Amino acid sequence: MALTGSDLLVVQQQTGGQDIKSLSITDLKTFLDTQSPLNFKGTANMTVGSDEPAVNDRVAGNVYINSATAAGTFAWTGGTSPYTGTVQPNAQAVWVDTTGWQISNNSVGDVGVESIESTLPITVDSAAAATPRIAVNDATTAAVGVVQIATDTDVSNATPGLVVTSAQLAATNAAISSAGGGTVLSVAGTAPIAITGDATATPTVTITNATTDAVGAVQLQDASAIAGTVTTKAATPKYVGDFYLIKDFSSLASV
Repeated sequence: MALTGSDLLVVQQQTGGQDIKSLSITDLKTFLDTQSPLNFKGTANMTVGSDEPAVNDRVAGNVYINSATAAGTFAWTGGTSPYTGTVQPNAQAVWVDTTGWQISNNSVGDVGVESIESTLPITVDSAAAATPRIAVNDATTAAVGVVQIATDTDVSNATPGLVVTSAQLAATNAAISSAGGGTVLSVAGTAPIAITGDATATPTVTITNATTDAVGAVQLQDASAIAGTVTTKAATPKYVGDFYLIKDFSSLASV
């Protein structure tokens, strides 16, 4: 149903006996057309007289939000007809010419955003209070943040500071697998090297001992005593020099 100028609204006056009266759409429009534009000025405790804005801030259309956390008696006295009722938390006070403060006891849901806070990596630049700028820090190795996804060319060129997708990682894994996995697949040995255990998972590499028939590992013979019957140790030049005659006698010390 469309409203007409003669339609009536029911309103309650906020002064005196707070009578219930009617208001025509035409009268409401006339009232709104004569009002100064609203200009939000901030918050203040309307139950504390000393929080009332200074005289030069009492400009028609200036709006303040009540910062009191509990309802209380309105304590601002500026104007020729100051409001004397109860003011609720988050109420709005609008200066109306020289008449005084006009109060609107609205709910908290009617209050607009007063400030924006952030938690890293989100940042807020509130230099312009009416148009705060919200941003996000870039990710680093030391802090969380936003990242950019690498293209296939970025991956090929090893472009720093970018992250790869699961598809790019899967393609890399497939390439590694096709090339042999990039790891040892199995271990084999040639004598005297011998492989025991699982050659593809946990191989054990050993070396066989030397014999008269095959090369291998040997232990050196201690030259402190003759060992004429030992067949598994190798003689050092000192051992031979101490216990056996050398071929060239001229190398011996003279008497």
